[in-house]
Amino acid sequence: MTGVWTAPVVGTEDADLALLDADELGSLDRLADPTERASYVTGHALVRRVLGEVLGLSPDALSFARSCAFCGASGHGKPSVAGNRVQFSASRSRELVGVAVANRPVGLDIEAVDAVPDGAASLVGLADRTPAADVARQWVRTEAALKATGQGLGVPPQDVHLTGPDEPPRVLSWPLPDADSVQLADLDLPVGFAGALAITGGGIPTFDLHDMKEDQR
Repeated sequence: MTGVWTAPVVGTEDADLALLDADELGSLDRLADPTERASYVTGHALVRRVLGEVLGLSPDALSFARSCAFCGASGHGKPSVAGNRVQFSASRSRELVGVAVANRPVGLDIEAVDAVPDGAASLVGLADRTPAADVARQWVRTEAALKATGQGLGVPPQDVHLTGPDEPPRVLSWPLPDADSVQLADLDLPVGFAGALAITGGGIPTFDLHDMKEDQR
């Protein structure tokens, strides 16, 4: 069972806000930029709706826990659904958000091509003059792989070595064990966006990609 759902950022809709818990609303209050707030609300509401449908639960009744891959502490690190073994990974840009759900550790990353961080090319082993779309593709592949393991950017991106952006995605080497256990796939997203999915264990991930248009939410 692996699926990826994406949705456009449409604003801080009341129906979305009603799904968020006190912790999420507290985090929202700390965001000042309206676009960031809209992305946060749309993204968290999408996570709740998708997981609620997958688990047969009310979206606003879901409770989340976190565990740090480095120190083992709760309260920060990769999120999970409290009391449930389903795995998920969320990602959001300023205009598009997404969530991946699987029965094994999963990582998802989505980014607008024109919003990739400055210096990203060198961080993912590419020349400075590499086309922006190729840099974005390599960047999301790297982040997805690290998110699947729970490491996130706790591992420097420059220490993750992948096949080139014009090749099928694969982890060649990194400072974590079992590079071969992480399998990658590119996502077919709207023009101007790059996305990647990573799954640990098994072969190249197969998945359904669901485009949650505004009128379908």
